[in-house]
Amino acid sequence: MKILILVFLLFHTGFLFAQEDKNNWNITGLETAIYTYVREDIKETEYDEALPGGNIAFGLKTQMFSFKPDRALGHWISVDFRIPFRAIVEGEVEVVDALPGSIQMLGNINFGLGFRSYNKGFLSFYGGLGLHTYLSYLHAFTILSTSVSEDDLEIEILQYDSAFGLGAEIGLRLNTKGKIFFVIGSGFSWDFYSYQNSRVLVEFDPPVDIETIGSVPNYTAFDMSPHVSIGIEY
Repeated sequence: MKILILVFLLFHTGFLFAQEDKNNWNITGLETAIYTYVREDIKETEYDEALPGGNIAFGLKTQMFSFKPDRALGHWISVDFRIPFRAIVEGEVEVVDALPGSIQMLGNINFGLGFRSYNKGFLSFYGGLGLHTYLSYLHAFTILSTSVSEDDLEIEILQYDSAFGLGAEIGLRLNTKGKIFFVIGSGFSWDFYSYQNSRVLVEFDPPVDIETIGSVPNYTAFDMSPHVSIGIEY
């Protein structure tokens, strides 16, 4: 059923892109996003219990909607870039605390069907539904205290995560008399497949180098990203 939904959305999105759209919206704004997941560690590791987690982040969201002048249905693209400032670990929200040089960047891409209301007054509604891709890059340094060594161990983590599923957008458009308008809206997503590539390096004698690559079993994630934006119609 999930595959059929994805194929349906992909087919109709491609059809809409092929048409000559004449009414375009470009929307850009600031967002606060919460991405939460439940997963199991992949097969190469020794853990098999459910691992809830996620992040809270600030970001910049850019969207484009295109419609034929007499149509309520068109196509929609959304791209955002995020920097996390809180981590969700086993259901608890924690401050992101890492050594200097650590960095984590997040990205989201949506594309699919867009829709709009025909209200010509001050307020109108819009939305989108399509495919969603979540991307995460982490390069972190941390210190681990262990009974194996008298000294603290420095650990370097390189990790690439991706997740795929369905995404949506719903919002309220505040119209002006000109081409400029304002938006209060929120994005949503449901991911049901994830692929991870991670590497852990430990300064030990001998050095420890563990690489983990593969699909993440039983992955389910939800994302909500409210935003305030400004748009232009042309």
